Amino acid sequence: MTTTIDFKNADYGFIELIKEMARQANVEFEQRDKASRLDKAIKEIENGEVERFKTFEEFEKSLDA
Repeated sequence: MTTTIDFKNADYGFIELIKEMARQANVEFEQRDKASRLDKAIKEIENGEVERFKTFEEFEKSLDA
């Protein structure tokens, strides 16, 4: 059985407690950290998924389209 649990605003000590409880119960666990918006933006730039504008007016026109 696979279950996903998301913790928001959890400090490091709480996460370590959950990990230790999983170890004691012989439960396999996988920790994935959510990518920040900055990391996502950097990936978009690296993949060429960015629009470039010479003027603010061009930018405004793209928003209307």
